[in-house]
Amino acid sequence: MLFGSVGFLQTSNKDFEIEESKKLNQDSSNRYTLSINSKQMENTFTMQPMGVFVGELQESWNFPSDHLPIAMQFGDLHIASWNVLDSKYMDWVIEKNHQGLARSVICDEHIYIENSDLTVRDKHTARLVVEMALNTKSGEDIIALQECNSAFITELKSQLPDHYRIIQSHGEALVLNMNVFDVVFAKTVEGIFSENRKKSVQSATLQNRNSGEILHIINAHLPGDPLKPARFEFAEYLVKLQLLHSQEVIIAMGDMNFNELEMKDSFIKANSESWQQFSPYCTNISPYTFISKDIDHFFVFDKANRMIHLQTNPKQIMSELQDVHALLQGSKTKPSMLVEK
Repeated sequence: MLFGSVGFLQTSNKDFEIEESKKLNQDSSNRYTLSINSKQMENTFTMQPMGVFVGELQESWNFPSDHLPIAMQFGDLHIASWNVLDSKYMDWVIEKNHQGLARSVICDEHIYIENSDLTVRDKHTARLVVEMALNTKSGEDIIALQECNSAFITELKSQLPDHYRIIQSHGEALVLNMNVFDVVFAKTVEGIFSENRKKSVQSATLQNRNSGEILHIINAHLPGDPLKPARFEFAEYLVKLQLLHSQEVIIAMGDMNFNELEMKDSFIKANSESWQQFSPYCTNISPYTFISKDIDHFFVFDKANRMIHLQTNPKQIMSELQDVHALLQGSKTKPSMLVEK
């Protein structure tokens, strides 16, 4: 098999009555939706991507980003990824209400502080990143962030302990535990995506201070237009990287803008049998259809094929994650509202 894990795949023979014709205003951002053709699913029993209809969650969404973080353990290393939502995309949430979150905490906290570019939501989000880093049970050694603006990064630096370092590359940023790693080099990689040659991914080569092992990290936020070849080009880029570093570990992660089955298909078409994909749970909401989806993933190349533990318990990742995690997985009751008898 090409992949060691692709999350929890669902099968269904239900007739989905969802119009395919609704289209997004395709701006310069990476935020797009995928159209759904219900006729392709009629009267069939087909493997479907993760996701359920969640409706407009609005006030129920008590979380500062429209994406949930994901986390895993690779050997002794704890690694996480999170799209923190750049404030410049707030019209997507507030005015367009594409995801049914216009009355959520995201909007309540979109308040600029003392004529600065920093918002109350940015401070909240930075605090949660620090919480992930310092988690006593699974403190993250590497946190890959997407959609970071300069004000947010400055605030995050002010909250992080001295032994953490931030490497920023356009809208992406890596938060690294320098007690664990030395940075061999870091760079911005452009030219991967044919439709936008300036669109980049973040690359860093790290050396583990304890073992001396070299680790290549790729932090990516893919262009999400379903009519463009970005997901295939990203898979091809990783396969080429594998050929250059065939004896070393490569871990790619981030907001891929495509679900677990679409990303699996991309790697199949890239003729790679060496990569494992890890897609833990639904992390986002499809615009217009209000169906949850998993578009945040890990991809691992490791010749030693070491055991990887995918963190699926939200309480082990972040204190405020449990309720919104339950909403995206289809629960109508917030876990925090449950009372043990």
